[in-house]
Amino acid sequence: MEKDQIILLEQLFNRYFSHLVLYSRKLIGAQEPAEDIVQDVFLHLFESKRLKYTTPSFLFTCVKNASLNYINFSKKRMISLSPIQEFIPDKDIQDEIIHMQQLERLDTAIESLPTKCKEIFKRVYLQGQRYEDVSMQLGISYHTVKAHMTSAFKHLRKHLLILLFFLRNVKFKRK
Repeated sequence: MEKDQIILLEQLFNRYFSHLVLYSRKLIGAQEPAEDIVQDVFLHLFESKRLKYTTPSFLFTCVKNASLNYINFSKKRMISLSPIQEFIPDKDIQDEIIHMQQLERLDTAIESLPTKCKEIFKRVYLQGQRYEDVSMQLGISYHTVKAHMTSAFKHLRKHLLILLFFLRNVKFKRK
């Protein structure tokens, strides 16, 4: 029975940890405490043997509450909790879950690109590198980079018509 709990813990942790840390970090404004908070939530759920009943929205609610408790008891920040609770309605949790699912679909679609195309797409679109820089780094022509990007967008358009709108609206700083 405990072995099943450990396997379930690993699955939930691998799937949701980074998203929960981002959520907690948005609430408390610091990376390391956010990671600690999320780890504590997983540990508490594991110890209480409630992992098999855990849903994404429950995880986000637990992290939200633990983050608010951290803010409340932190000696560094003496602020009222009520404005923060008003700022973080339950709808934000649902939006965060939907956003997380969209990002997972996007990651899956990007990973399904051919190897070279995927590498170029990640460098240009996700890391914000210019076509010229990528072509010099990889020793290929500018037009080859452009062709790979065109191919990547065609592939993603087929697989992620809805998410493509989201992706195109993400703004990156380019030099």
